Amino acid sequence: MTEMVPELVQIEHTTYEQAFSAAAQEASTTMATIAPVILYNQGNRSFITTSFPMLYIDERVRIDTLARGGNADEHYNRPLIPEHCRAITEYLVTQDDYVLPPLSLCVEKMIRCHILQSGSAVKMGVAVLPTSILYNITDGQHRCRAIHDALTSKVNLGDDGIGVTIVVEHDLSKVHQIFYDCAQNRSIPQSLLTVYNGRDHLARLVRDICKEVPIFNGRIEQVSKTVGRSAINIFTLNQLRTGVAELLTGDSSQGNISLKKEMTQRLGSDQAFLEHKKWVIDFFNGFTSANREWSHILESGEPALGVVDTSEMRQRYVSFTGTGLIVLGRVGYSIRNLSQYERERLIDALAKKIDWSRDSEIWRGSIVIDGKMNSQRAPVGIAVERIKEQLGIVLSETEQKRVSRRSAK
Repeated sequence: MTEMVPELVQIEHTTYEQAFSAAAQEASTTMATIAPVILYNQGNRSFITTSFPMLYIDERVRIDTLARGGNADEHYNRPLIPEHCRAITEYLVTQDDYVLPPLSLCVEKMIRCHILQSGSAVKMGVAVLPTSILYNITDGQHRCRAIHDALTSKVNLGDDGIGVTIVVEHDLSKVHQIFYDCAQNRSIPQSLLTVYNGRDHLARLVRDICKEVPIFNGRIEQVSKTVGRSAINIFTLNQLRTGVAELLTGDSSQGNISLKKEMTQRLGSDQAFLEHKKWVIDFFNGFTSANREWSHILESGEPALGVVDTSEMRQRYVSFTGTGLIVLGRVGYSIRNLSQYERERLIDALAKKIDWSRDSEIWRGSIVIDGKMNSQRAPVGIAVERIKEQLGIVLSETEQKRVSRRSAK
């Protein structure tokens, strides 16, 4: 006996009204539901696209996650990343004006579509969805899990809709291939996320800093992950974001969710935002005015003139590297609660008394190894501790223990 292969059956009608009526009549006799759809082809497959209520997604979409140590050939979906789910859930719960991209789904049962007869490659129609239909996820399991979790605290989310693209496919290996094909998109650089994310408090602050701190204005690479060798820019936007995070928290290496929560707590009110912005602006302006290399760049005129070879400056001085900016920010964090006089005195000393050239003794065995920068947590910590000791800044208890352990070796 030949195995029945599920398919997307298309029944043509001369008018949309006829297609709708035929679909409704068919659904009424089988206790099915109907949905307006668009049909199209890609390669040898036919797809339908429509929108489902979130509650329907929660009830009808099956998440089949591959557990650690499991067999991928027995499951539709890759391992779930809990922190990714939590981030999406928090976004859905806390943001009223959210955007959730469409899901890619597949079904193992036949779907019948009554479509409008047309010579177009893209056709309108009405799909008849069986009562027993369940959808497997091709791409979007983290969004589905987040919808489920968000509905527990935000019930009215169930009335919202989400776009879906559905393909009829029973072969698990082909479903895996579709997932792989869907995943072939390039990740967005953090710099661009900072540029376009208006809800993120840190991103908003960094954009302001770019404009209001003179040395950064016109000298920050906002698109690429790195600063080009011939570019007039001194830092990428992501490097500046990391430096500002260090200046406000003392630890930019914490996970995105933790950092976002801390930034929300620190910058959540307008007054707090302005106070922290003033501190960041004062810190970088003070360092610029007191540091010979930074002030030289600022005094060279408009960035577009390209008077200063910033590529050479990055090669010669730690303070023009992303790692140097982390060190600057972390030292700045340790003095933020001192009196204004002490802050200004120590920023001036940080700019003048520390030798920021790459071959300086203070960086050896920490963030500079064989002339190359090392931005890992431990070397950065050593560099920060050396600077604080040289400037007479009190070390934290943790820093004192690390210094004692190194001295004992």
